[in-house]
Amino acid sequence: MTARCTLNGHGFQFLFDALLNNAYAKLKRQKKKAIHPLLCPSEKFPGLHELSAQDPRPAGTFFADANAYLDLEFSDDAIASIQSVLLEEMQRARQILRECENHPQPWKVFNIPEALNAQLEELLYFARWFQCDLNPEDDALAQQVMERRIQGNVPGCSDLTTTVPLIPKVASESFEELVTRHLQALPTERWNELRAYAADSNNPNDILEAFDPDLTPERLVNECILEVSGPLMSDYLKGNYETSADKLGEVEGKPVYYINAGGFYIYEHPNGHCLQVDITFPATPPGW
Repeated sequence: MTARCTLNGHGFQFLFDALLNNAYAKLKRQKKKAIHPLLCPSEKFPGLHELSAQDPRPAGTFFADANAYLDLEFSDDAIASIQSVLLEEMQRARQILRECENHPQPWKVFNIPEALNAQLEELLYFARWFQCDLNPEDDALAQQVMERRIQGNVPGCSDLTTTVPLIPKVASESFEELVTRHLQALPTERWNELRAYAADSNNPNDILEAFDPDLTPERLVNECILEVSGPLMSDYLKGNYETSADKLGEVEGKPVYYINAGGFYIYEHPNGHCLQVDITFPATPPGW
């Protein structure tokens, strides 16, 4: 599975610098400080390599418009690498801040504490979006940072606006397996009925994609899974949807349902994000 996000130029540069400086520090500790991190194998610094590969700028140039948005995509390995680096950089920034508190005079000349606090806030912002495993205190701080930026009171230097929910690959594959198994047993008449509903141009189509008359159950699972950040499962299982919900099994202790009234499959991962497959794709399910 991959994760996608929209990031502006300021945020891209901040994340790139954090990943690059972290990689340099690791190489220095390994006595390999003469090697540029991007010359190392990609598996050594996957987050840095994948971010660099998506840099639209010619070498040595700046963003023409640093507020313009960039659509980025990362693999599971890159996401794990970015999460690890963000946590490490937060720890490093706090360590330097403690040194500033113990020996304030030398640092005040260059306003180092102020710059580090700004950097720490930025790291918390990214850590929240990339769903790092934060302790309760940092999680609350990160939430405060995000709320201030969403309200527009604090501009910050990055604007990470839309991150596709990060559901572990193992959980996603288990969900797909349960859905595929159920689709294989679904009566042809029901499949045809729901696909006919999808073909009707009068039905709601939130995704704005063309109807595919040749879509098969196999392609539906492979190509049309939706990763949804909300609403939560409790918002789905109401009224007619609740009474027609069939539990197909569990993935990581959470149920996978087929909602017969709407012709869709839904699963809420323990992290709060959902996977959904609509047989009526790209139309909104009946009764939505």
